[in-house]
Amino acid sequence: MKQQTGLCVFLLIVLLLGLFLRPGLAADDRPLAYLPISHLKQIVGAGRIAGTGLIVTAGTDGRVKTWEAATGLLISEYVTPGAMAVAGLAVDPSNSENVAIAVINDNSAYATLVGGDADIQILDLSNNRIVRSFRGQAGRLVFSPHGRWLTSAAYSLLSIWDAETGTLEATIEIQDGSMQAAFADDDTLVFRRNGAVVLLNLLTGQTRSFASSAKGVLAVSQDRKLLAEVGDREVVVRQLPDGTVVGSQPLMNSPEFIYFAEDGAVVAGGHFSSTFVGQNMIYRLNPGDWTLKTYTAGHSPLTLMADGGDSALLGQANGRIQRVDFKAPVRLDDLGQEADAITALGFSATGRYLAAGLEGGGALIWEPTSNFYRVLDPLNVVTTPPELGFSDVEQQKHVSATYRTGEGQTKSPEINKDGIVGLAFVGTEALMLVHKSGKAEIVNVTTGTVLRSFSVDSPNAVVSSGSVAVIHSYHNITVVMAETFETRQIALGNVSAISVAIKPQGDHVVVRGFEGTADVDLMTGIITPLSTKTEGVPVFRAGGDMATLSWSSPISVTPPEGAGGNNDLVAWRRDLSLGVLAQRTGAVRIWSGEQSTPLEFYAGGAISSIAVSPDGVTVAIGSNNGRIAFHRISDGHAKGELLGADRRGWLVKSSDGYFDGSYAAWANIRGTRASTRLSAEEPSVLFDTWFRPQLLSLIIADGAVDAAAPRSPALSARPPSVQIISPVSNYLRDAAPPMSTTSSLVSDERVDASGKQITWEVIAPNRQNSQVIGQKIGEDANVDLVSEVADLGDGVQECRVFRNRRLVASSRPILNAGKAQFSSKIPLSDGDNVLSVYCFSNSGLRSQEAELHIYGSDSLRRDRTAFVVVVGIDSYQEGYKLRYAKADARLAAAKLEATLKSTGNYTRIVPVSLLDEQATASTILSGLQILAGSREPVASGPLSGLLASTPSDAVFFFFAGHGGGFAGDYRLIASDGLVGSDKTEGTVSASALRDVLTPLKADRTVLIIDACESGQTLDKLDKRAGPLAGRSLAQLAYDKAMFLISASQSRQSARELQRLGHGLFSYVLFEPGLGPQADDNKDGYVTIGEWLSFAQIQSPKEQDQEREMASMPVPAITYEEDAKRSTFFDEVENVAQTPRLFIPDPVLAREFVIVKTQGTQP
Repeated sequence: MKQQTGLCVFLLIVLLLGLFLRPGLAADDRPLAYLPISHLKQIVGAGRIAGTGLIVTAGTDGRVKTWEAATGLLISEYVTPGAMAVAGLAVDPSNSENVAIAVINDNSAYATLVGGDADIQILDLSNNRIVRSFRGQAGRLVFSPHGRWLTSAAYSLLSIWDAETGTLEATIEIQDGSMQAAFADDDTLVFRRNGAVVLLNLLTGQTRSFASSAKGVLAVSQDRKLLAEVGDREVVVRQLPDGTVVGSQPLMNSPEFIYFAEDGAVVAGGHFSSTFVGQNMIYRLNPGDWTLKTYTAGHSPLTLMADGGDSALLGQANGRIQRVDFKAPVRLDDLGQEADAITALGFSATGRYLAAGLEGGGALIWEPTSNFYRVLDPLNVVTTPPELGFSDVEQQKHVSATYRTGEGQTKSPEINKDGIVGLAFVGTEALMLVHKSGKAEIVNVTTGTVLRSFSVDSPNAVVSSGSVAVIHSYHNITVVMAETFETRQIALGNVSAISVAIKPQGDHVVVRGFEGTADVDLMTGIITPLSTKTEGVPVFRAGGDMATLSWSSPISVTPPEGAGGNNDLVAWRRDLSLGVLAQRTGAVRIWSGEQSTPLEFYAGGAISSIAVSPDGVTVAIGSNNGRIAFHRISDGHAKGELLGADRRGWLVKSSDGYFDGSYAAWANIRGTRASTRLSAEEPSVLFDTWFRPQLLSLIIADGAVDAAAPRSPALSARPPSVQIISPVSNYLRDAAPPMSTTSSLVSDERVDASGKQITWEVIAPNRQNSQVIGQKIGEDANVDLVSEVADLGDGVQECRVFRNRRLVASSRPILNAGKAQFSSKIPLSDGDNVLSVYCFSNSGLRSQEAELHIYGSDSLRRDRTAFVVVVGIDSYQEGYKLRYAKADARLAAAKLEATLKSTGNYTRIVPVSLLDEQATASTILSGLQILAGSREPVASGPLSGLLASTPSDAVFFFFAGHGGGFAGDYRLIASDGLVGSDKTEGTVSASALRDVLTPLKADRTVLIIDACESGQTLDKLDKRAGPLAGRSLAQLAYDKAMFLISASQSRQSARELQRLGHGLFSYVLFEPGLGPQADDNKDGYVTIGEWLSFAQIQSPKEQDQEREMASMPVPAITYEEDAKRSTFFDEVENVAQTPRLFIPDPVLAREFVIVKTQGTQP
């Protein structure tokens, strides 16, 4: 027996060793998600990976990124140790999985990016491992065609290495300005020196040459027969090896980059600067006749240009990689998500909101605990196309009408006058935006409504402190009072304000300028000089004493001359004596309390804004590429990154790989496994392991992500594919036709063959989404949506069909030869109708979503009806009778009818009450089936008046009675059921509710359950809220954007109180809950989000009050309002009865008005 046991152990060890040591299999080979974020700093290298459809890029941010060429999405990333800058990149033509990168050894030595000390590393992109490394030179890298030789050019020196051994074979002198070499064949190097083009055989040392007056860059064609070189504002094409000129074209400037495309065209480009505006000029010479076409593309200076196949890859100084697609119609797009620079950041006082100001104008706002996200655009300058509005058609039409076509904002001072220079919260939901132009608005973050507009002179920055915010320019400050929004401008006279600090009382500010430091009385405007001190940034501690924040000195020490800080980005928490300084290069220092040594870390470069969370736990760092990074203040640990992409949504990813974001943006996530980094995984494969709702809130609060992932499918498992067969979209977004102008240079004396001054036709490509094309109007009230699903090896479990992100049908297709077609009848409404479908495999993997757009005519506009179905049952069998369930139902019907009518949003209200013996299980289900359109309406009886709902309608379902979890499900016990029994007759299960509500067409649905243990209605195997596999009422709530609130948690009773004459929960929900007390933002309206959240927070308080009145001990429970704002499946561990709440759509939660208390509809 012992021998057998030993043998088993031996075999087990061998098996484990085989698993861990098997080549190419990582210990954790789960796919890892990546956000489509561009580089943080300038691009130094780019190239195509042959045969893969992938592009690789490198930047001085220390990152090497791999992109899908077809989508422009990031699939993998390599970061150099310490994020040391990469100074060059080249793809190995003999093994396209390998690239050479030049990694500099000192991030602070920017001159070393060309010609300095560097490590040349051969990186295997398939597994992100360094194959070999050798000492080298920073500069542009070029491989020979067979991959043996690797060159690095820097100024007038060209170094040549044997790439296999890392041996430096030679260093030769080249003409300064040519910046690189090329290869005429495997072993023949082409470079320029002393007015000649030289061809050097690296094996024999023999040379040939021909004269050339050109001084710029050069390139050799892919068939090695032609040479193109840049002269003085011209391109010359020559034959090799003799140098015969076969074509030339005059240019508007002298490009810094040139290459031959696959089709033989010559492509050159560079930055063209004028007095006011700089822009990139791209030239393309058609092969053979060498006719010229000229394009513009972006304004950030080109730092790299490379062959992208049918397009030119344009690396820019700001880290952006654009592509000019030369195929008709010519268009411009990006690698990565196009996103504006984050020029200002700020948290609200309680941390409820995070706001980001954009360089192009406008701002982004998040409520992390609910995933609420909105674009604030008071000047109508946000230039990205709107994501379709799934909550409100009128809002979508407004956004579409204000959308501007074209490339968008630039850094030019003539164009970028609308950029945000500062922002501050000046009320609970009021955000002040200050533009470079001097325009300023105070905007309601919920509605986007401008509450006040005013102007200031030449603003530089904004600081705030509780009751007051200050906008300062060099020669004046503008004081803005919180809540009242009163403003006052104070001239500073001879004081030139560089930085401003507000005293804790809010009545004085200290201004530090070039001449010294002065005190300004905000009430009287009197300016009192304090000192000649100009170093550092003035700050106030909580006690009111002033200190100075500087780069090199502790807070408690007066900084010496040259200590710095004046021009750094600064964030200060007075109550914590915590200061954060950041330099635009990427360095961050944190001074805390009396510490004599700062915490310092490198945040990746191109920092454009910073903000500290109110609890002092997290610093948010904005960048030029639209990225917001979050670091832990205590140790600098990188916790995650957030990408706001204007109206197209947002994405967030934690440092350990989890992600979340808005539905529209999920399709922009890609990932790879550690063992196969050149094989992209789609979002559906990533969801099962890495999707975590409310991740942004956890990152900011430094909370732990629940790492208990649901099942992980086998590595070979793949989701099915799905496509829509019919109908077809009646409109699409596409690139607008490129604009074309004829240009000439005023001082250019060159003439063409006819003696006329040379002119150029300059083509300005548009972006893919710059116009709506082919728009037709849909007139049919319904459409038959036909879809086809194909099994890719893991089976097909279920398919779901949606209209405007609301589930309208579910199907379990029967496969024939691995495929199946299924159809659904979908109602259409006026405006945008987005019809979509996705399917799940047997392992729960979701397919990519198939989608089409139909724009409905105004004739499809329907009256909006609110159906209110209430159920109240007191008359259960003896021993289980209730006292106030019928009273709760009557209260719900009366209150909802009155309050919904007050909003003016409904043509009619249809109340239906099912009380006691009327409320049988079959009657309850029949009523819901009528609303869902799966049962014919009835002319008489308690269900008369109910009709099939339409997308314009709202449905409210309220149940008060007994309920409990038994017989494998949660069940509402109807009047014909038995309480305390395991019998299912006379019960309505959560599964039955799910089935009857699935085909419901109403866009707004609210389920309210006042019964014991009713929190179980939100129980599901996978507790995350998302497009996940599984059939439960909770999953249906997500899929239909259905609001659901239960009176209690999964193991709590729902109490009735004699004092109130109602159930505790129902009383709170329908009495104070439909009054001004529930109006959280005091705007005169109670929205669905405010209403349900109020009931969740107030119900346990009401029970405590009952305990106090009865002289019972009250449990020690702390009610933190913001902490209770969870809008997902939040099982609150609480002694007091606490409702459980699901809010599926944080935007709709603010638009869906339940009661109007005053004012006009927002």
